[in-house]
Amino acid sequence: MVKSEAGSPYIYGIDALRFVCALMVTMFHLGFASWASPLYLRPYKMPLIENIAQPGWVGVELFFVISGLVIVNSAAAATAMSFLKG
Repeated sequence: MVKSEAGSPYIYGIDALRFVCALMVTMFHLGFASWASPLYLRPYKMPLIENIAQPGWVGVELFFVISGLVIVNSAAAATAMSFLKG
């Protein structure tokens, strides 16, 4: 961890974790039509990524939790008055 300009510690691994979450969501969207559409409407079949992509919805929840942590961490040293002043 390194101190940022605001004085709160910057956690480097958090960016990598956010990237993994975004990749999970991307894989989910790529594979969604492969298993969610009726058989006659499937534009493509991707059997190799179906098992990997199905739990990708978890990436959305994790991404928002991590983003909340980043926001709280960056605003830890701020006061309500400094927020209102901009």
